[in-house]
Amino acid sequence: DAVIAAEGGIDLVNQCDKTGFPPLRAACCCGNVAAVRRLVAHYAADVTIKDDFGYSALHWVSRRSFPGREERMCRVIDTLMAHGAATLLECKNQQGLTPLLYAASLS
Repeated sequence: DAVIAAEGGIDLVNQCDKTGFPPLRAACCCGNVAAVRRLVAHYAADVTIKDDFGYSALHWVSRRSFPGREERMCRVIDTLMAHGAATLLECKNQQGLTPLLYAASLS
């Protein structure tokens, strides 16, 4: 919260950093349910935003392996879907993969 507030609040939350990633990516990649909820509910993070490589929030959440992955992944996905991510189910990254196909390719 302090970093986002200090750096410009809501305007910053949907901007990609110098590596091409918005703040929501980190929260999704590590399965941080509380951070995802805070970003979308408090800071109005755009769950439909894509990074510079065409990956959406649903791609990001399927990307990393972390302890308790299945439960945490489902809770992050539920949060994203409740805030409009359903429109991303068919979106493709630069490799032409939807979030589901991307997740399957990592298994």
